[in-house]
Amino acid sequence: MSLNNNRKTFASLNKYPAETPFWIGLFAEGTRQTPEKLAQSQQYCRENGKPVLKNVLWPRTRGFASTIEGLKGKVDAVYCFNMCCPDKERMPSFLGLLCAKPAVIQVSMRRYPVSDLPKTEEGLKEFCCRVHIEKDQLMEECFTKGRYPGVERTFPRHLAPRLSIWFWTILVQGGLAYLVLTLKSAWVVRSIVAVYVIFSLLVFVMINYAEAKTKKSSSKKSD
Repeated sequence: MSLNNNRKTFASLNKYPAETPFWIGLFAEGTRQTPEKLAQSQQYCRENGKPVLKNVLWPRTRGFASTIEGLKGKVDAVYCFNMCCPDKERMPSFLGLLCAKPAVIQVSMRRYPVSDLPKTEEGLKEFCCRVHIEKDQLMEECFTKGRYPGVERTFPRHLAPRLSIWFWTILVQGGLAYLVLTLKSAWVVRSIVAVYVIFSLLVFVMINYAEAKTKKSSSKKSD
């Protein structure tokens, strides 16, 4: 999308009241990181005299610059978030979520007031690149030392989400068990149980297949 098109898109926000709260999530890398894409990004950096990043892709700066340009007067800050799992053997996954396996996630956040950002498009592009260089250094430190630098805060677990999960688990599983026990037709009971087992196995196989591909990609990256 061109800069002019971006400006037209953001100009449409003027039809909403000025006090309407909103936020925009921007992933400046532009794509999901894979070993192949990381290698291409590093090759691009080498060929263009840019710092070679180890943990993030080189950002696509035009989208960031046009977004800030289009949102002038509508937002007061840019927040930069980084997420890292220092223990690569306990990476969070959907299967781990289903099996209640704990995982430690490190999150860092930094606030940049819009008033402090560069005023030109080229300046905004340079700022975006500088932030991603810092992000790469932060990620490297997190993987090396197990945490990000700075003041660390630990957020306690709340009881409400657990109660919600337990409630729906008991309701669904209990309802299914009641349905099976009250049915008098043996073939219907067997059919319900068979469908439940087959569905559970398919989910388990699909999750393991996805995780195996992820681990394979990670091993290629480390090589």
